[in-house]
Amino acid sequence: MAKFAPQDEKPFNPITDKLLQAVSGAAPATTADADEELQPVRRPREAPSKVVPLPTPATEYAEYENAERLTRQMRYQATPTEELETKELLRRLSLAAGTSLTHSNLMRSCRDLLLQVEEKLVDELRRAKLRRPINDKHAIARFESRLTEAIRAAVRQNPLPYNRGQ
Repeated sequence: MAKFAPQDEKPFNPITDKLLQAVSGAAPATTADADEELQPVRRPREAPSKVVPLPTPATEYAEYENAERLTRQMRYQATPTEELETKELLRRLSLAAGTSLTHSNLMRSCRDLLLQVEEKLVDELRRAKLRRPINDKHAIARFESRLTEAIRAAVRQNPLPYNRGQ
């Protein structure tokens, strides 16, 4: 049968104020148990560090120190075949680069490329006189093909001066 604590007794708390103070190193609180003195915690002497910090090139990554956090998602619809092709492309590019690349890495790089050629791209899009179709798969495919051609022409015509972060 369970035993109950008397009404006038404080309920049991495994994490007492004393324990918290001893662990955190905070000053003792004034409670009914304050008459017992805590022994100071002995800390081992720190040995001099043998690790030598490497100098980092301050200018190389300075532009990214105050970069915004990636908090927004940008999505688009794709067919299962397009998804597979994109994953395979990422796999091949990762293998060639010798590092793991993500869809986000690829899309941000493409976005940067479009920003670099924006002026020429605007000219090409005006010349193309594109009109986005509604709910017609074949017409949307032709529209996106013409958009791709406009982007390709703009990239070919334009030197790439834009650098992200500058």
